[in-house]
Amino acid sequence: MALRYPGYTRQATKYLISCGFLLLLLFFWLPELSARRYNTWDWTGCPDPSATIAQDIQIVVRTGGSEPQSRLRSQLSTILSRIPQRNVLILSDMEEEIGSYHVQDVYADLSEQERASYPEFALYDTQLEYQKQGGNTRELQGGWNLGKYMNLAMKRKIWKMHQESHGGFNFRWFVFLDTDTFIEWENLLVLLSHLNDAKPLYIGSPVWLPALQFAHGGSAYILSYGAMKALNTPETRDKEQLLYSQFGFNTTALCCGDEALANVLKSKGVSLKGYWPMFNGEIPAALSFGRDLWCEPVISLHHIAGEDMQDLWQWIENWKLRTSSMQPILFKDLFEYVAPQIIGTREDWDNIHGSMKIFPKSTAAHSSFQNCKAACELDSSCFQFVYDGTTCAVSDHIRVGSKRSPEENPARTYISGWMIERIRDWTMKTYLWYLIGILGSVSEESEESLSCYSECAKHCIVPLRERGKYMSVIFYINVPIGGGVDTLPTFAGIIPFAIMGGVILSKTGRYKPLHFFGFIALTIGFGLFSTLDENPSDAAWICYQLLCSIGAGCLAGITLPAVQAPLDESDVATATGLWSFTRGFGAIWGVTIPAAVFNNECAKHAAMVSNAGVAQKLSGGKAYEYATQAFLNSTSDPTVRAEVIRVFAKSMQTVWYVCLAFSAPGLIIALFEREVKLRQDLKTEFGIEEDRKDPAAFGVIGLSTVEANAVS
Repeated sequence: MALRYPGYTRQATKYLISCGFLLLLLFFWLPELSARRYNTWDWTGCPDPSATIAQDIQIVVRTGGSEPQSRLRSQLSTILSRIPQRNVLILSDMEEEIGSYHVQDVYADLSEQERASYPEFALYDTQLEYQKQGGNTRELQGGWNLGKYMNLAMKRKIWKMHQESHGGFNFRWFVFLDTDTFIEWENLLVLLSHLNDAKPLYIGSPVWLPALQFAHGGSAYILSYGAMKALNTPETRDKEQLLYSQFGFNTTALCCGDEALANVLKSKGVSLKGYWPMFNGEIPAALSFGRDLWCEPVISLHHIAGEDMQDLWQWIENWKLRTSSMQPILFKDLFEYVAPQIIGTREDWDNIHGSMKIFPKSTAAHSSFQNCKAACELDSSCFQFVYDGTTCAVSDHIRVGSKRSPEENPARTYISGWMIERIRDWTMKTYLWYLIGILGSVSEESEESLSCYSECAKHCIVPLRERGKYMSVIFYINVPIGGGVDTLPTFAGIIPFAIMGGVILSKTGRYKPLHFFGFIALTIGFGLFSTLDENPSDAAWICYQLLCSIGAGCLAGITLPAVQAPLDESDVATATGLWSFTRGFGAIWGVTIPAAVFNNECAKHAAMVSNAGVAQKLSGGKAYEYATQAFLNSTSDPTVRAEVIRVFAKSMQTVWYVCLAFSAPGLIIALFEREVKLRQDLKTEFGIEEDRKDPAAFGVIGLSTVEANAVS
């Protein structure tokens, strides 16, 4: 029975064009996948009830009339930029307007009697007078001493607002931060989603005193509704009461308002729950990365303002785009932010925190910088060292540190060094065990022997594993295997669609629709790739790879039948050989042409790089050779590194345009391709012509006549 083939109609063409149009719509929709606003939080990576939690948070920013306004403005334009104003309350010791935000005076409700009992309030009166006369209150000194009364006074004011709101003030969590505090909201929301706001909870980074621990204000701290209620019970509205704003506590003798708050909360039965290092009081460069600071989520950092606030916020936003926000940002990820600053040696630089310094026992180690370096090399756990002219110190943590000018202490000249290869090996191992943790292959025995590595795998991965997100983190591992993993979408599409194309061809006998569909997918995929810049979202480049792989898969095994179909069987072998040669020859040019285009484009854009030495490397016809992570890591200046990445991204856009120049003609040619009906029967002259009358034809020469006849 003859096979029946469906006709190739215009409906099929319309269907394929419609699919291409839908793919274009998908492209314009993709960038919104990673966009998220505070009031629509859904954190796809770890689905917790964060959307509800976000609406229940009151963010309280503490500032002052003598504090630079630029710090608050930087915060409002970065970490607070996506938060509804309803959730933001700015309290100060002076009322003013900053942009569209109203800054409230927390001391406005204090009685004259209470203000007179605090000597520091002379500055408050001076500020009010300055403001009244149009003076610049930022010129005044003493804001720190006045500010220590603000912590408790803020809680009085907030609770009063709650009581007077008649149900409109329904916040369940209160997050207090300074204007130089950086907050990673997604991690904070996930933490709060696991806690009960009705309980009296006081959360932050602990500062230890002999009989008390209090939350460090600069690192941010949190009070639950239960804690605020306990603090304000029993309620009193008698403003003339002694020390009313301070809940009857004498704050004057204490160091700061943070300590005063902890004392009053302790008297109400509320103690601090410490969450260090997640709540952290350091800048990224001052963090001591290591086994005890690697797999913990980042919630807060301190002393970050101005350009530093903008830079860090933008970097984390780009990181979220790269990872599609499918994983929490951990300190190991934040290490990527500071890693470009870690180079071989730095003069006038101290890279080790005082508490992390280990002093070698060898006297020779303290005699010179080279001997200090040698002492670090001998210690397999040593990551960095510093020599100040008289003393050598080493450390088993990784830290950038800070500048130490000779003017600070002329007797000491600091020179710092890092064991680059050792640091790279250690971070690679942690990332590898991170991958092993994803795949679920860390055994109980290895957990005991691998210590930090296995703990990292368990701590970082288990929350994702529970939600079935095994593969979501694999793409972000910064080890050599990562580059191969990043191309998985390409191969994940080619093989299945090559098989599918072969099955469809064998069932229908039609190759022209497959060619047309394949070239459509390739052309659209190359076009979409040309839109990527240096900060693409993972959703985009993964989907674009899949789209191109679908097209390549459809074409992979379907072009040969089109070559063979119109030929006689006697020509099939020759045609197949020619097809194989042409395909291999084309593959060579498929590598050579993009590499040449990439090199030329990099040379054209090399002027964008401010470092002359790096620009020369990119313009010497070897840019393709330098397009590696190792080359980027060798560039210590983060600005130059960003410029190089931008040059690479712009050059790749031209490469994709060239790819379009090859795929688009293929699509047009496929429209006019002549389709030949595939044969069902094989008619061939190839093979051994049998002569049944001659036994020798069977290779049985020498057999007897009877045997030969039997074989015949």
